[in-house]
Amino acid sequence: MVKRKFFFFIVLVSLVITNLPEVSSAQSKKIKLSKRNVILNKNESCKIKLKAAKKKKIKWYSTNKKIASVKNGLLKAKKKGQCIVIAKYKGKEYKCNVLVKKMKSIAKAPVSNAKLPAKTPSVSQSLPSEDSKRDYIFSEIKNFDGVLFQAKVDGDVLNLKIINHSGTDITLEKIFLLEYYNNSQWETVKINTGSYFQEILLIVENGGEYTEKINLNQYFTGLTSGKYRITKQVRANNQGKIQCEFTME
Repeated sequence: MVKRKFFFFIVLVSLVITNLPEVSSAQSKKIKLSKRNVILNKNESCKIKLKAAKKKKIKWYSTNKKIASVKNGLLKAKKKGQCIVIAKYKGKEYKCNVLVKKMKSIAKAPVSNAKLPAKTPSVSQSLPSEDSKRDYIFSEIKNFDGVLFQAKVDGDVLNLKIINHSGTDITLEKIFLLEYYNNSQWETVKINTGSYFQEILLIVENGGEYTEKINLNQYFTGLTSGKYRITKQVRANNQGKIQCEFTME
């Protein structure tokens, strides 16, 4: 009789354990935003994610759509100001503070009359305004790790390829710095008078890539054969620069 009762007890315990609800790996992970604070320029965008949450059940909204809008985690800066982007999931709200700054413009400035060293391409440059000039002193910006930057010349076209393995989304601008290797040092190649860089911000998501074709004749004249270096600025949580060398025959 005792053995029979013990047997039924074991069976009952087994049934209870078998029918216990399973805890999924997604539920065991902490749900949180990939970014809690974002600083953007006007017209710039970035992607934010609600980690460990099911995308279809997340509701995104902004406290001020005129400053920044959001759709499926893609945040777009509209005008200067501050707001909060909210991801609502299972009755809880996850907030990201957003600061939008006004994009500085590139203006025409007087061209220097200083003579260039021998073999340096003899061209002139339309420089940024005094307010934004410091943003483009690339020598003062540290290198940005985790981004593969390649350059190849095909006739008058410079083909660029950027692959982002930095672990975060990055933003690039159209503006770039071109340098010529002369007498064991790098010298800036100046762009043609009246030439301007387009104020376009390009987002390269983590794990993604971006290709760009630059018509060298649009910005420069009189480029000679030799070794060159192109530099672009990266805007991210920790901004920096990426550089790549190439040769012109």
